[in-house]
Amino acid sequence: MRYLEFYYHCVGPRLSGQFDTEFWSCTILQMAHAEHAVRSALIALGHLNRHQSGTLQHARRCALDKRQYDRRPFFANYNKAIRLLVEQMTKPTFSPEVGLVVCLLFACIEFLQADANVAFAHIRSGLNIVQELRQRKLICSAIPSAEPHQTSVSARSNMLEQILVPILTHALASALPYGASLTKDFVFLDSCPRYFTGVSFASVGDARSSFFDLRNAAFMIARDMAVKLYGSLPFTEGDHQRQKDLLERHHMWLQALEAFECSRAVSTADKLSLSALRLGYCASYSACACIMDKTQMMYDSHLDSYRNLIRHAQILIDSDHVDTSSKPIDAPAPTANFTFDTTVIPALFYTAIRCRCPTTRRDAIKLLGRNIAREGLWDPDQHRIVAERVVEIEEMDLDTKGWPLESSRLCRSSVGTEVDEENGFSADFLYTKDLDLAAKSVWSERLVLGESSPKTLPLRLHNASIPNAQQPCSLLFPYN
Repeated sequence: MRYLEFYYHCVGPRLSGQFDTEFWSCTILQMAHAEHAVRSALIALGHLNRHQSGTLQHARRCALDKRQYDRRPFFANYNKAIRLLVEQMTKPTFSPEVGLVVCLLFACIEFLQADANVAFAHIRSGLNIVQELRQRKLICSAIPSAEPHQTSVSARSNMLEQILVPILTHALASALPYGASLTKDFVFLDSCPRYFTGVSFASVGDARSSFFDLRNAAFMIARDMAVKLYGSLPFTEGDHQRQKDLLERHHMWLQALEAFECSRAVSTADKLSLSALRLGYCASYSACACIMDKTQMMYDSHLDSYRNLIRHAQILIDSDHVDTSSKPIDAPAPTANFTFDTTVIPALFYTAIRCRCPTTRRDAIKLLGRNIAREGLWDPDQHRIVAERVVEIEEMDLDTKGWPLESSRLCRSSVGTEVDEENGFSADFLYTKDLDLAAKSVWSERLVLGESSPKTLPLRLHNASIPNAQQPCSLLFPYN
């Protein structure tokens, strides 16, 4: 009961981020009363959150040192949840939705422990359950004798598609840089229901559901165009039309969102949710607009989007800031600084590596240096370090206004999944100019988490012309 109470008061509200609060803080606890597998998984998750800080560095240290704290309650409930789930799956009354919820909880646990491979296994199990439930729905809708069950099937389908699938997609997006396959794991998005209207929104939830369509479509076009880019295949007229249509849908969505904001008084909580949506929009739109550009030069025309993204990211980070100055240095945090939702870190990392404006990308890196929550497998410190290295590499050769030359731009900056005993991890890099020879031209570097002193990158502005600069920039831009 102690860890269930701890989950209710501290963990659930933290895991949900800006969205899915009802699921993580309410629905899942209701299920835990009736489903013992869910209850045991929640206890294990609560115990883990109580004893970890949330950083990738601490997660790896705990994995290597089993004696840091008493892990017996965690392992006992984790194993119990697996055993109960296996027992339930053999019964005719087993609900696949329960299996999917347990898969999400297991994935959340492994994200927190920074075990990418095991997390992927649970996510893929969840994807298999989704496909099975969709097949059942098709069969039930095709058989007239199944009509008495239609109401039940419809209700379960709504919970699946409107609540569980978006959460699962977030989990998959979190895993994307760590081995998830766009060509295999994202296939289930092809059969997702479509919510997009692009006309008007009745609520923030309506806007979010509609944005899922844009995000899913962005994943799919990124998958298909990446295959052509790395395979040196030509883009067709149909590819360009698909991109044009998707960008037009983005414009329609933004117009509907702006009309929604102007039509009513928006609460503080909804304002934060809208900032999260706008942040996602800025990243999605600029990425889709530049997805076919092998030179990376098109990204330079989206500076306003990057600045808007940073502004909304700062709003979200400031809203989550907790003053710890009055706490003793050795006082433990009430719960791990970790969220299942992936919103801020991927967007800031994207801005830091794709926006070549020297001051704007440093603003993104500076925010990654704040004490923000790890989002799934996205650790802010790890991605800040990689982004700093990208800036160092690209800014070795600058044009007359201080931006990286086309020849020095990177098209790949992937973060490694393994962290060694000395907090080292690998990152892979590839110059855009070498894209056609990717297999031979990719190189790896070893970077280190938690370096003792904050890094300072020189901002070489002896011949720079920063658009719309409000004040002169110093030659050194410290991050902390």
